[in-house]
Order: sequence, then structure tokens, then C-alpha cells
Amino acid sequence: MIRTTSGVAAITALALIASCGVPTGPDSFEEIPDPKVPNRLADTTTTTTTTTTTTTTTTTLPDTPATTLATTTTVVPTQVVEVFFLLRGELRPIELSAPSPIVDTELILLLEQGPVGPSAALLDNQIEEGLIIDTVAQDGVLSIDLDEEIFDDISRQDGQREAIGQIVLTFLLGLRGVGQAVFTFNGSDQNVSVPTGNALFTNRPVSVDDYESMRADTDRTEENSPPTAATTTSVDTSATVPG
Repeated sequence: MIRTTSGVAAITALALIASCGVPTGPDSFEEIPDPKVPNRLADTTTTTTTTTTTTTTTTTLPDTPATTLATTTTVVPTQVVEVFFLLRGELRPIELSAPSPIVDTELILLLEQGPVGPSAALLDNQIEEGLIIDTVAQDGVLSIDLDEEIFDDISRQDGQREAIGQIVLTFLLGLRGVGQAVFTFNGSDQNVSVPTGNALFTNRPVSVDDYESMRADTDRTEENSPPTAATTTSVDTSATVPG
């Protein structure tokens, strides 16, 4: 009985093995419809490709107009002033141009530079550079400070009188608001004695009248001036007059 049971079991096991074997051959496979495939195994596989795009942005700035610097022309007003020089020991005015209004520093420069113009060669000048240090006006009186050493170097016989006459006439006739002048040396507040047109000395205020006797006779000095070339203007009178 034991042998029979063992044989039956063996036969049964072989039958099960035969029924569970993997089929082979083309007829052994069967297509299963998509709806019956579990767990979405039938879904189509999608391949995603990522593309990176680099964009270059070019910014164009508007043209900047060229900067134009404005040219400013400053017109300096001028006026004519009489500056006195010497003709054979007499005081004669020369008309020169200076910035307006006339100030003392301009008159000092004009006196120092000497006479100019057609008659310059005939005129003398006793005003040396540095002689006139400064001027101060107060209550109509102009205080004129001189360099004492330079003044002493001027000839005492007539030169100092001529120099003072040049200064007095040029300043008192050229500047507004002053009618008299006094003189000092090297910044001192003490008035010094100076010669007048009559060769007298005084430390009191002097005026134009004190040097009137030294002023040149205009008519007489013009006769001794270099001749001026005459200017001739030609007018064309040959134009035809319509009849």
C-alpha cells in the first residue's frame, strides 16, 4: 500500500509540472488588449528633450548731441582821457583811450608808459615806473603817495616841478570828484612840500590853477607837430543821368 501511494504522488507531481511549463514557439503567445493590462503598463512612453535657448539683447543708446560751448564776447566801454607830457618844458595833453570809468591805476599806467602817437618823439616824460605808489581820495582831495628815492633822482632844477605838474593835471582833470591834490612819501601820513608852476614850494593842497602857467599854448604847439598826411576822397561823377 505504501508503494502505491508513492507512485500516485509522483505521477501527480509530473502532471502539474507539465501543465505549468513555459510555452515555446510562435503560437505560444497571445496579445492582451490594453484595457486588460494592469497598472497602466500599456501607457506610451514619452521622451522629453529639454532645449536651453540663450537670448542676447543689444541695447542701442540714442546719439548724444555734441556739446557746443557758447562764445561770449565782452565789450569793455572806453573813454578818452587827457594825459599830460612835456614839450620843451611845457605841459601838453595827449588824448588816450582807457576803460570807463577812469580810475587812478589806469592813469598811473598811461603816465608810466610815456607818450604815444604822431608827436610822441617830440614829447618828454618825467614819470618813471614806480614813482607813483598809490592814491586815496577823500572829501575832494586826492592824496598821492610817491616813492621818495625815485623822486629825489629827478632833476631838482626843473624835473621835479614838471613831474608834479604832469601828475596834478592828469589826475585832477581825469578823475571825477577831486579838485585838489596833496603829496606824501612812502606811505607817510605827513604832506610833503612840492614845487608849483611858479617854482614855489608848498605842502598845502594844490589845484590845476597852480600849474596853469606851465600848460602849452595849443595853437603854438600844433604848428610844431609833425605834418599829418592829407587824405583825399575821390567822388566818381561820371554816372549817366537819365534824360
